[in-house]
Amino acid sequence: FTVGDMALFATYVGQVARSGSLLGTILTNHKRAEVSYFRMAYTIEDIPRERISQHTDVYLNREPDELRLPPREESDRLKTLTICNMTYTYPKSENGIYNIDLVIPAGSFTVITGQIGSGKTTLIRALIGVLPLASGDIYWNGEKVADPKTFFTPPRCAYTPQVPRLFSESLRDNILLGLPDDPRALEHALYNGVMEAD
Repeated sequence: FTVGDMALFATYVGQVARSGSLLGTILTNHKRAEVSYFRMAYTIEDIPRERISQHTDVYLNREPDELRLPPREESDRLKTLTICNMTYTYPKSENGIYNIDLVIPAGSFTVITGQIGSGKTTLIRALIGVLPLASGDIYWNGEKVADPKTFFTPPRCAYTPQVPRLFSESLRDNILLGLPDDPRALEHALYNGVMEAD
């Protein structure tokens, strides 16, 4: 038994001991990825599941293609948003929102308030189509919205969830999200987001 054998043994015993915990980490990460994948597939039902994990360019050696902004049309401008008898309940539960009627005219300041768990976030998520409605109708300028999930997208709507998600970029880039750097538009966004003091 030589010093080299001892060094080799000490090296391998550490790796063998770590492999057990490494296997646990791999299995945990695999399960997390599986749960995330099925949540995304559930949220974006109208897109084939294969597209979620489809390989795309990562732009390590070149600039990404120019961002194509959705065109703005006169019909995108809000005059009145009307919600009639909107209901959503969570699966295997009676929790949710029931028979919501709401009219929001353009330019108004609307606050949805209530206790924790009263359904404020559920209302917004059902309105924009993240959650499927059990019943009810949504009207944009008097026209019925057939598919809220595809209709309530920019430039008509923007949604900021309760828990902010920031990319590993500057705050400016997180606000712009790939849009052209227009100082007036950025100032307007900061004002609307009540972030001027920050």
